[in-house]
Amino acid sequence: MFNFFGTHKIGILGDASSGKTVFLTSLLWNLEEGKLRLGATHEPPTDVKIHKLNDQHAFDYAGSKRKCKSSNKWPAKTTSEYSLAKCSYKPHTLLQRDLMFVDIPGERMADLPIWQCFDYAEWSAALLQSWRESDTLSTCMQEYVDLLSHPDTGKEELARAYKRGMRELLRNYIPQISPSTLFFNEGRLESMTDINDDSWLENRSIWRHGDNACDFFPLPPEWEENAPELYISCCKNFNRYKKVIIKPLFSQIEYCDHFIICIDVLGILAQSPGAFLKTKEELEYFFTKITPGFLGKLWNFIGGSQPRVAFVATKSDLVYGANLQHLKDLLEELVKRFVTEKIQFGYFTCTAWMSTKEGQGEARNQAIVNVLEMDENGTPRKVEAVLRCPPLPEEWPDDWDGAEYARFTMDMLPSVINANPPRQTGIDAILNFITGDDKK
Repeated sequence: MFNFFGTHKIGILGDASSGKTVFLTSLLWNLEEGKLRLGATHEPPTDVKIHKLNDQHAFDYAGSKRKCKSSNKWPAKTTSEYSLAKCSYKPHTLLQRDLMFVDIPGERMADLPIWQCFDYAEWSAALLQSWRESDTLSTCMQEYVDLLSHPDTGKEELARAYKRGMRELLRNYIPQISPSTLFFNEGRLESMTDINDDSWLENRSIWRHGDNACDFFPLPPEWEENAPELYISCCKNFNRYKKVIIKPLFSQIEYCDHFIICIDVLGILAQSPGAFLKTKEELEYFFTKITPGFLGKLWNFIGGSQPRVAFVATKSDLVYGANLQHLKDLLEELVKRFVTEKIQFGYFTCTAWMSTKEGQGEARNQAIVNVLEMDENGTPRKVEAVLRCPPLPEEWPDDWDGAEYARFTMDMLPSVINANPPRQTGIDAILNFITGDDKK
């Protein structure tokens, strides 16, 4: 099961709405239908098989295809801690490739300290120390920290203050929401309207296991003596969270030998510099703590190849002309600080599901998209719209107005032409790079 023989476990990582599930659906679909050009010959591979996994975390490939065919809607987001997909094929003149993909929700990276810390006490100490070292973190968590100096504070009051502090981190684009299930459930962020509602937040558990509320939050060591019942409760729930949520996910990640990292550069522009800094912090967390896993290093060493990481700017069909090159330039500038000689990096723009066409005449270099509008009778109908946006900057500015790029996040229909499989650009090159089949 070494990489020398063509076996790879590939992690697909990225922020919510960066397009990981769409990417994986399109990759498998185009591979199955012989639409990808792979290997040194750049011909469709042979002996393609999409394996059906008997695993509770199996990627719902059939369901994603069915949804696209029957209702022309985007594939559903990953709803578990992670999902797994497996395929095999033979590139011409090369050995068979056996690939396992692990679709990893980006929000779960905030739980990395839980995985790395030996126990609840170590996790508590790590979080409290990080808050002391950052003015922004300290400000967000000040209410909670102040309560920690009063060991007679009740569990409910501490939980409320902790949840409010986590909300402030979210508002400030700080990716340290832990446990991540506080706001990110079933693979998606809860409604910001709910999160901003104090009554909703107060009634929400920090973590639920089945029907039970299993709240936990960091406590300093003196609380073990001064409030032993609360300390033991938090410790017990921490251990349960680590066993149920964290161990299955991070065990999968540690077995990955290569990674595809999807980055919604256009979505970052449509938000703010805060979103830019959040993405950089998440990536720094990843590259300093995880990649590549121990077995990935071992397999690649025996196989004689370096770990590979493909950075992918997704949704590239939203821009045309010079903007497409600027999109790649922005991607490279965003991730350049993480490049090392120990890992082979690639930079790609990708449209996993072509949902636009290029405008003509006055709309040249603009994307034409399909959206739903209500007619005079209140009936939704599909119409074409021009995605008019300003030119992308050649490099990341110090500041910008996200509203200028807000149309990049508009709710559009999946395709201009209902293709089967979806039309794509870039997946061939990404798959060739990640498997090493790009070599002549």
